[in-house]
Amino acid sequence: MVLGRQGQYVDAERIYAELGVLLETRVGRDHPDVALNLNNHAIAQVAQGKYGEAQAMMERAVAICDQVWDVPHSATALSLTNLSMTLLYQERYSEAQPLLERAITIYERVHGPMHPDIAVPISNLAGVLEIQGRYGEAQSWIDQAVAVRETTLGADHPATRQTRAQRTRLMMKLWAAL
Repeated sequence: MVLGRQGQYVDAERIYAELGVLLETRVGRDHPDVALNLNNHAIAQVAQGKYGEAQAMMERAVAICDQVWDVPHSATALSLTNLSMTLLYQERYSEAQPLLERAITIYERVHGPMHPDIAVPISNLAGVLEIQGRYGEAQSWIDQAVAVRETTLGADHPATRQTRAQRTRLMMKLWAAL
């Protein structure tokens, strides 16, 4: 993740590929650590615009999570959220929406409705609805994301500010549509 954060996505991708081979050899193809590595590898691919490859990796990560855990698990929700992002980058909004809804449901079951992790798929779902011109639906979701972030992270946290900015942009579109 450090290389990815530094913008060294090619190096990060190479390391994740090597780690993937090592993990699959040591723990097996269907281990949660393999799913986590697939998520990280796919994020490095998304950063380089390799959406198809990233999507395939994230789909595999979701499949591993679904197979490993019989009960809702936050790793499954994370994988679903990441997969939805690859679809969003490809403008495949109708495919991304149910993944985000499933991620939200899982996070709610695992952590309850006021956990910082749930704000990510909620704000992403608001964005999907906004892009589709469904501003009223988007507003209720973005309001929920702001409430979660303000409650769990505080009003001055950068993620809270970013979510409030997203809400402001949505409100401007709502007012313009009147």
